[in-house]
Amino acid sequence: MLAFFQRHSWARRLGAAALGLGLGLLLFWGGHKLEQRALARLAEDFRQAHLHKDTAAMEKLFCWERVNDATRLRLRLVIAQEQDWPVGSVEVRPLSRFDHQTGGGLEANLAPAATLLVTYATPDRLTASYLVGRAGWLDYRLAVMVPSK
Repeated sequence: MLAFFQRHSWARRLGAAALGLGLGLLLFWGGHKLEQRALARLAEDFRQAHLHKDTAAMEKLFCWERVNDATRLRLRLVIAQEQDWPVGSVEVRPLSRFDHQTGGGLEANLAPAATLLVTYATPDRLTASYLVGRAGWLDYRLAVMVPSK
């Protein structure tokens, strides 16, 4: 086999291309799996913080960059109010076309990467949707809407 590759340069090139393509696909697949695991960890952290009514843990899930004190206080109030409802499910969903729209002079403080959809175990199945953004390498946080730059 080695002699075949030594004699034919086209076989060496084809083998190198196949090896490069295979390694590239393997790296892409591995990165995708790591990203999905990080998003699932955020959803589970949300569920656990809500289950234990841990407001401090819930606040750690948000990105607070460029968030003023008044907005932070309002968001803390919303977090406290939502802890009164039992969580039915928490799932990460891809962004919809609507999630990319901006308006009203507001923008997310992180570039949106996914949506965290929370369905509460109430008779009317209330839901809450949060934008999720990448806050670092494989670190995701819930985005907060802040005034546009």
